[in-house]
Amino acid sequence: MIAVPHTYAEWARILDLFQSKSNDETVLKAMQQGTIEWQTGVAERFSRRLIDAVNFRMNAATDKFQRDLSRAHGQESAVIQALLALRKELSFLAKAINLPALPAKDRNHYLGLVVQKADEIQKTLEDSARKDHTGKNSLVFVVNMTPVERPDYAVGVPTRSRYTLIFDENGAVSSKDGRKNAYQAKKGECDGRPYHVAYPLPAYGCAVFRFQYH
Repeated sequence: MIAVPHTYAEWARILDLFQSKSNDETVLKAMQQGTIEWQTGVAERFSRRLIDAVNFRMNAATDKFQRDLSRAHGQESAVIQALLALRKELSFLAKAINLPALPAKDRNHYLGLVVQKADEIQKTLEDSARKDHTGKNSLVFVVNMTPVERPDYAVGVPTRSRYTLIFDENGAVSSKDGRKNAYQAKKGECDGRPYHVAYPLPAYGCAVFRFQYH
């Protein structure tokens, strides 16, 4: 059983467990129930320890995702599994940074750091289209790793093609299930690319689009 932390020393021990991915759900539950006296010195050390642990796991998750993509060789099912694993990990980390023990002002600030890091990762994902074995079809994948809804989200794309949504946070997408699955790219620079696709991205949402180069 993991004790609920209340002192800096207790938090340091539980953050070591958190960083090492030891018993995640139990550790997160203890962190969410924990308290700490928010005073000068302790607050700074606690904040740095928490942010360092979250960043360590975010970087590890991104590195694993890139390795999984390399091994996938463009196979859609493998790419989607890699995306889901990344989304699961980073959604968990967003919960870990949003702790009741933190003052509301600091909690919002730290969540903003996670959102900023997530945006950096998203830019990396947008540069990681993977061609399938025919060399014609490619994938663009988008993932929202935060609890912040992005209704006006747009993803930069390389060509003015028709982009077919094949997977989202609810699973495989088909035109037969009544959900919109066809998106036309529009001219307009976005993320350093000449075209963009507008796509409303829900909190912790994800999307995989298939397209062809012309």
